[in-house]
This record gives sequence, structure tokens and C-alpha cells, in this order.
Amino acid sequence: VAVMDADLQHDETRLPTMLALLQDGKADLVVGSRYVSGGSADSFDKQRLGGSLFATSLAKRLLHIDVADPMSGFFMIRRDRFEKLAPSLSVQGFKILLDLVATAQGSLRIVEVPFTFGSRLYGESKLDSLVVMDFLGLVLAKLTHDLVSLRFLLFALIGTLGLAVHLAALYTVI
Repeated sequence: VAVMDADLQHDETRLPTMLALLQDGKADLVVGSRYVSGGSADSFDKQRLGGSLFATSLAKRLLHIDVADPMSGFFMIRRDRFEKLAPSLSVQGFKILLDLVATAQGSLRIVEVPFTFGSRLYGESKLDSLVVMDFLGLVLAKLTHDLVSLRFLLFALIGTLGLAVHLAALYTVI
């Protein structure tokens, strides 16, 4: 099964190489990576590159992931391996590769192939504060084995803030 964003920024000519690695039994998951030797994310502006590298570093450290580009939207996985992992995937977040690798907990043979991330020809980037929250939600879900959701934490934070305002108002009245 191949996953490739539809924004024309991924190098589709890498697909045969990725498929060959799966068919030859050399990998269960092949990742098109911007951050291995021969790969490039030169089309990113400084802010996007910094955000991508920060998210990658955070995911690798917190989730103990040994993939250079876990934020990639360009990968190929054996269908049987995906079907085995699918029931354990998180309902939080949107980065399916990160979710797959974190869920597999080292059980996948992963090979990364370099590719040059192209300039966006159509559409706009989805990167905004909600995407950042989705990413953090996925990391939190994986860290807690889906026991704690970001939605719950935000609900609790707002409730705590409301309680603090209420207590402050009572304190000033009394």
C-alpha cells in the first residue's frame, strides 16, 4: 500500500524502488525521506523547515522512533503489516506514518529512500495551529497508549481555568 500526498511535492519516480524493496523482502515499510543522505527539503522556507525538524526531533525522542523522517507523507507498507497494525492505530492526530512506526514499536523492518521534496504547485499547506495540536495529540496518545486524549486535557485545562476565575471572584467578594 502506497501513501503519497496529492500536492505533487513527492517524487513519484521513487515508487518502483520502494516497491522493489518490499517485494524483495528487504523491508516491511519503505519511507520516502527528506532527511537521509541524498534527500532534500530545500523547498521549505526557514519556518517550515524548523517546524518540521522540531516535530521530527520531538517524535523521535518521546516515542523512541528510529526513522529519520517520521513526518513524511510518502511511504509504502506491506498490506499484511498494515492490517495487523491498523486496529492499534490511534484516533488522535493525522500523521499516519508516525502512528504506524510508534504502534509497531520496532517490529517493522524499515528502509528509508531519499527523495527531493518539491515545491508546491497547487493548493496550500495545511500547517496551522490545529495541525500542531493534532500532532501533539498523537504524541500524547502514543505516550499514554491512548488512555489520555488531548481533547480531555484541553477540557480539563478550561475547567481548571473556570474554577480559578470563580475562586478569584469569590475571594475578591469575601
